Amino acid sequence: MAYSFTLLPTATLAAVYISHLLWRKFSRPPLPPGPRGIPILGNIHDVPAESPWLALAALGERYAGGLFSLQILGQPMIVVDRADTAADLLDTHGAALSGRPTFAMAGALVGYDGALPLCQYGPRVRTERRMLHALLSAPGAHVLVMREEIARMLRRLEDAAGGRPDLFDLVERLTASIMLRIAYGYRAIDPPATDPYIRAFM
Repeated sequence: MAYSFTLLPTATLAAVYISHLLWRKFSRPPLPPGPRGIPILGNIHDVPAESPWLALAALGERYAGGLFSLQILGQPMIVVDRADTAADLLDTHGAALSGRPTFAMAGALVGYDGALPLCQYGPRVRTERRMLHALLSAPGAHVLVMREEIARMLRRLEDAAGGRPDLFDLVERLTASIMLRIAYGYRAIDPPATDPYIRAFM
């Protein structure tokens, strides 16, 4: 009798877990190829705590284009391992891949969550950006500036390949560099962390 009492909850939990896995597998868009993970933990064993970039670089050599996916504790992670692939993604799909962090205090609590710098990307942002773009410049006038600054950021990433680059800081400084070049025609010195205008802008 005790056996049946433990069997029913165990079978129920197993059925719920399998249903959850199947739902996640078939409800999300297809991901790039990647190494097979283990249940629950995923590919956490493939990315060691010590020098994870070396393990990711070794995995990148196994997949064409340097683009592959991992599952870490149930969360999908897409890894871009080649500079040309990263540049292509940022150059051609930058709008689709970009997002904005949510600031509870500056957004919803204060009432500025509808402001253009804080609202999430969507039809409204596209419309407002199109209007601002028509006012500020001719279409495509700053594409070269963006490409040059993205190339500089990718070079800084390559230079920091042996260490632990702060990606958030790099993207912040990329944004500041692009805005300063477009608004004032000022090209930040390298590295941007030492530029007085970038530091004041940040």
